[in-house]
Amino acid sequence: RQLEVPFDKALRTKVEAALRHNRARDRAATPPRLVTHVIVDDRTGLPWKKRDFIKAWRAVLADAATVTGMTDMDALVWHDLRRTRVVRLRRMG
Repeated sequence: RQLEVPFDKALRTKVEAALRHNRARDRAATPPRLVTHVIVDDRTGLPWKKRDFIKAWRAVLADAATVTGMTDMDALVWHDLRRTRVVRLRRMG
C-alpha cells in the first residue's frame, strides 16, 4: 500500500535537485553505485551512517531543548516525528 506525501513546491524543487545531484554523483563513483539515496551526509556526500545520524539527531534535540526550555526533549525519537506526520496526513485525507 502506498501513501503519497504532498510536497510544497519549493521543497519539491530542492528534493528533485538533490536526487539529480546524488544520481550523477553515484553514476560517477568508481565503481558506480547502484542505489541513489536522497538523504545524504552533507560532509561526505554518502548515505548517513546510523551512528552519525544518531549523533546529529541528539544535537538537534539538545538545541531544541535549549530553545524551548523543554528539558524532556531527549526522550523524543526520530520515529515519533514520522508517525505524527503520517497520522496528520491521513486525517487530512
